[in-house]
Amino acid sequence: MTTDVKRIAENTGFSEREILEIKSFIFEETHDLGYDEPIRFFPSYEVAQSWQRLIDGKNIKPHDITLLYHELLERQLMLEGLSKEEAHIKASKEFNYNTEADEYYGSLEKHPKD
Repeated sequence: MTTDVKRIAENTGFSEREILEIKSFIFEETHDLGYDEPIRFFPSYEVAQSWQRLIDGKNIKPHDITLLYHELLERQLMLEGLSKEEAHIKASKEFNYNTEADEYYGSLEKHPKD
């Protein structure tokens, strides 16, 4: 088990198995995203920041936890046969990481540090 998986599990209450599945799904596995061949998800600053906070166990934001729930559900829906797009839309109705992250980062822009 990798260190980040263990630490995120300890910091969130998710099982190590769940965190490993999420990590593999969003960072390692390839997916049919409509290109000639399956590819990995594109890098995301917001996801990277969430993942780091989850590892550190400090200053974890609500959208960081939403990320975990969203990816678990999206992965499960894809395993059940939904396309990536269909699974993402359905998972976002219950756990909308993108909206929550946008709201968080938008609030930071409104309140810059002096």
